[in-house]
Amino acid sequence: MKNLFVISVFVLALLTSCEQKPEITVETLASYMEGHFSSEKQSKQDSSYFHITLDMKKVPLKNANGIWLYVEQTAAKTPGKPYRQRFYHLEKLNDSTFSSSIYSMEDPKKYIGGHNDVSMFKDFALEKLTKLPGCALNLVYKNGFFEGETIEGACKNSWGKATYATSEVKVEKDKMISWDRGWNDAKEQVWGAEKGGYIFNKVLVE
Repeated sequence: MKNLFVISVFVLALLTSCEQKPEITVETLASYMEGHFSSEKQSKQDSSYFHITLDMKKVPLKNANGIWLYVEQTAAKTPGKPYRQRFYHLEKLNDSTFSSSIYSMEDPKKYIGGHNDVSMFKDFALEKLTKLPGCALNLVYKNGFFEGETIEGACKNSWGKATYATSEVKVEKDKMISWDRGWNDAKEQVWGAEKGGYIFNKVLVE
């Protein structure tokens, strides 16, 4: 009887160890990233952070592989006037690593509000997008979230006195932490938050 009990415990442990973990797909990453986000809570707690809204929406582009997100980043005090419009291209690299490539777009003002009406992109051509070299993020999934950063010096940037930019991102189900900074050749920070990343909480929109 004792031997039978030991065998039963062993078999149960073996079956448990063989249980497959839920597959993490590029759709999983997209579901975390898609939505309306706001840094309002952080801006109220620390005045060195602005109230920024971040909108990301999956867009079905023709003849395009992977998942594409249209992105608008806007100062809350100037709604409808985003200071940054981008496309993010999401792809799976291996079981736990995903890439998010960044693209600028032609005539961005024409597509303001596209996250609320994806029909704006019905005839949108991939040729209207320009990949920002060195600015892609490799996001690794672990402990229920995705996290990654750019390679230092690879993402060229000429805004202000910067020569390159860095991004550090953590993506959770209900929020995103994004720390974008600009640097000069002496590796001195010339723009961006100094204390840490912006905390964007996902907001349910009725």
